[in-house]
Amino acid sequence: MKISEYLEDVRDKNSYVDILIGEDNIDEERFIDLYTIMHLSNRAEGVIYRDRILKKVSTFFKILLKEIRNQGSNGFKSKIGELSKNMHEAKYTNLGYSQGGSGKAFGKEKFYELITSIKNSTAFSTNHINDILDTELYIKGIGVDLISDMITNLIYDILSEYTSSKVGKLLKNEYISEIDITYWDEIKCEWNKKKMPTILYYNSNKVPQNYLLTPFSYTCGSRQKEILLKKISDDYIFGIFELEIFGDPQKYKKYISIKKDNSRHVYKKDIVNMLNDTIGENTAVQNGRRITSKGLLDIVERYPEIKKYIESKIK
Repeated sequence: MKISEYLEDVRDKNSYVDILIGEDNIDEERFIDLYTIMHLSNRAEGVIYRDRILKKVSTFFKILLKEIRNQGSNGFKSKIGELSKNMHEAKYTNLGYSQGGSGKAFGKEKFYELITSIKNSTAFSTNHINDILDTELYIKGIGVDLISDMITNLIYDILSEYTSSKVGKLLKNEYISEIDITYWDEIKCEWNKKKMPTILYYNSNKVPQNYLLTPFSYTCGSRQKEILLKKISDDYIFGIFELEIFGDPQKYKKYISIKKDNSRHVYKKDIVNMLNDTIGENTAVQNGRRITSKGLLDIVERYPEIKKYIESKIK
């Protein structure tokens, strides 16, 4: 059963991710995405919570990065343990990849893998990791699924407020049940716990299940990282290297195509080949006509103006 069916919500069901509940408890392949939330229009569903979400993620990640830097090669000590203690498989939202149940088994182990990936990354050692979006952009293997679970753990209180508001507008307050949930307090910069409204559903075995609604506007598909890297490639990076090729046509003549009218043209595939040949293998991929995480970092190291573009236009 879809949660909109359970709530008898015909009018507004497209405003949130219409998840399956009960015996059909299969995750919807959508992911809470920071880039998407950053760029919400002022009329988007849930935009009133945007600044709070960004502050939650920012304060948590700032402390995390500080602790990783402070601990250097001495391992992860008590403060990291404190930060990790409420990082677990996202509950109540039914978002992500389904593997025989809700979520993708995100938890302390995955969280420590994330920390290790950051700590050992070239991006971290070269001071290119300043926020969670940098982590996703510059580090291979960190994708939207892991980031989505991490953010969900931080913003349960916001999702609960949103859920309570939607259910209240439907005059279905009898469907609400308050349970203890932990969330990140962006003011005190620590984990906190309180009773929060959730949607209560009893399955066929009379087992209670609790759910939270997520604004559809907060979410993206599984290929968001590739889409974002392609946007950076198309909107900025490829233009820089097209100019470089035309700036030295003798040196880069193998990447220039001559049309029937004798005009010169540089195709995306040519730029991909040029990047892989001159910067290094796996800088860009042909099948996606885009740079890779490794490629983005290598290019940013050589062309600081690209970092300025990312800071001003992507974030």
